[in-house]
Amino acid sequence: MLRQALQGAVFPLSVEQLVRVARENEGPAAILSLLSGLPRREFRSLEEVEFALEG
Repeated sequence: MLRQALQGAVFPLSVEQLVRVARENEGPAAILSLLSGLPRREFRSLEEVEFALEG
């Protein structure tokens, strides 16, 4: 679900940019909420986002 929400994302991206991409891809509210709660920094890859969400 996260990968679909962030499809087409070109990293690095800030949290705000991640949320924007997910919103543009019509990601579910749960994904938008999770992304919004991430630490305010730049993420260099989708894997880095996934790792941050798991932790």
